[in-house]
Amino acid sequence: NSQYEGTAEILEFNSNQDVIIHLLSKPEELSYKQVRSILDHTVKFPDGVESELFSIALDIYVDRKYYIYEGLEELEKTDDVEMSIRVRGKAFKQEWEDFKADDEAEYARQIYESMSYYPSKEE
Repeated sequence: NSQYEGTAEILEFNSNQDVIIHLLSKPEELSYKQVRSILDHTVKFPDGVESELFSIALDIYVDRKYYIYEGLEELEKTDDVEMSIRVRGKAFKQEWEDFKADDEAEYARQIYESMSYYPSKEE
């Protein structure tokens, strides 16, 4: 809430199908909380329009990588969902690069050790 700094944002979810359709028609305006609320509501309906709305919301959820945010520890989460995802994404990339470097170093060590078991042609 920008009027009162530090107060929690209160969102009331409207489960009216027309409201959900309107929200999903402008995905660029949807926040994480709105997408999550739509998913939580529409998942209860295995068929019909709600099922289609669930699929649309799920596509947004996946495209924006909100699953990364939900997998974060509470201390890693911030009010800026997209920033939290970017920070964690960078950390994932660094962890992967470190793993690859360690893996390559281990592979090189194994090659070197295996070469030392073979006698040289000069012997």
